[in-house]
Amino acid sequence: NIPYVAYKDIKHKDKLSVMAYVKGKWRYLGKGISKSYINYLDLGFYKDTPLVAFSDYTQKDKLTVLKMKKIKLK
Repeated sequence: NIPYVAYKDIKHKDKLSVMAYVKGKWRYLGKGISKSYINYLDLGFYKDTPLVAFSDYTQKDKLTVLKMKKIKLK
């Protein structure tokens, strides 16, 4: 079980960032990865793979869904 967090990142112009907590450290899966600033966002999972849904300003606030890379513990 790996904790994940998706958030509006003020350090990256309010764009989407996603992180996972692995081996005692937070690691970026994506840093400022949306095209523009985001508004609403939700983090979900499909078979342990993180999915992030959000509205992106440059997409006229339409729904965008990203499938993130699954973290594997070694």
